[in-house]
Amino acid sequence: PGKANNITSELEATKSNLTALWGWDWGSCEQYGCGPFRWGQLCGCEPCCLDWGTRCRDYMQACHAPTPAPSPSPSPASCAAYGCGSAYSRQRSCQCNEQCTRHGNCCADYADECQAPPTTSPTSPPAPAPVGPSHGTLDSFYVYRAQGSASYPPKDVNAANLAGVMWYLQHEVMITDPPKFGISRILRYKVQMRAPASLLKKGMN
Repeated sequence: PGKANNITSELEATKSNLTALWGWDWGSCEQYGCGPFRWGQLCGCEPCCLDWGTRCRDYMQACHAPTPAPSPSPSPASCAAYGCGSAYSRQRSCQCNEQCTRHGNCCADYADECQAPPTTSPTSPPAPAPVGPSHGTLDSFYVYRAQGSASYPPKDVNAANLAGVMWYLQHEVMITDPPKFGISRILRYKVQMRAPASLLKKGMN
């Protein structure tokens, strides 16, 4: 044990002497480049220089910089790997073509990789403001609707004149017993309308 301690102390002293002699504070691995020692260098830039104490001051920063992590490769079962629009392949667990949405076998990244974001349609210009009160003729008339017992506002529904509703009942409703569609009554609506001032100016009444 005593001899081993002496050898260790002598080695450390040798490293200190070499460091002072070679002047590793003067040289630079950034200048020399990392690799075997070349004549004229004031310090070393290779691993053995760590053992001998002759390394340059920037050896660890210049020659032992962490290696950047490799970018993850795309999953083999993905559109990033297969490419968009590729033909159907039975060997693949998922697909990346337009038909995959119909068959439900698209890869998980199909929407992100292969479908463009929806484009927003231009907004329609606002309707022109009313010119003013209309002085056109007020027209009144009736419309009729065949309906069941349910009651709801007459919005976006069919209506007709009386002759049209009777034709509908005879040819499409009363052909079964009970009547089709649950129709049990005829509703009458009174409608009043007047041409707006902007149309009256153009002679359209």
